[in-house]
Amino acid sequence: MKFVHVRNGSYHIGLIIGVGEEIRCPATYLRTDRDNGSHKKIIVLLVLAALGAGAAMVYWARDPIVADGAPPLEFTVAQGSSIRSALRQVREAGVPASPIMMELLARGLGTRSFKPGSYRLKPGTTPLILLNALARGDTIRESITIIEGWTFAQMRAELARHPWLLHE
Repeated sequence: MKFVHVRNGSYHIGLIIGVGEEIRCPATYLRTDRDNGSHKKIIVLLVLAALGAGAAMVYWARDPIVADGAPPLEFTVAQGSSIRSALRQVREAGVPASPIMMELLARGLGTRSFKPGSYRLKPGTTPLILLNALARGDTIRESITIIEGWTFAQMRAELARHPWLLHE
């Protein structure tokens, strides 16, 4: 291979075969003096676009999902769900947040998994607060009161009326 200088200031690669014959390679452009800084402009535009996307993500992450005055939303994340499937379950339960944006935010925060359970989304909750609750496992806590003196049948009837218990 041999570098051959051409008059206009650009370079190309040539392959020397036999006695003085030259066959040009398809990729003949290596460098040109006619650049005029267009690569710098492209890099600056890409950096500005990345900063703009980051600012939009921060704004979205701090904007409430459910408006004030709306009723709380309840949903359940199944055992063994990945981040993507858990966020899909949240969306299917009626939470108005994009699963793709939530996944990008969760992965950006370094979240590895979500805890299974039932959750309540109160008005004013932001995507950031929701992701932290799912990662920590801040599930709905319910209580059952068993009164002293009840028979076993009365206890079982009270447990059967409780909507959050799984009866297996």
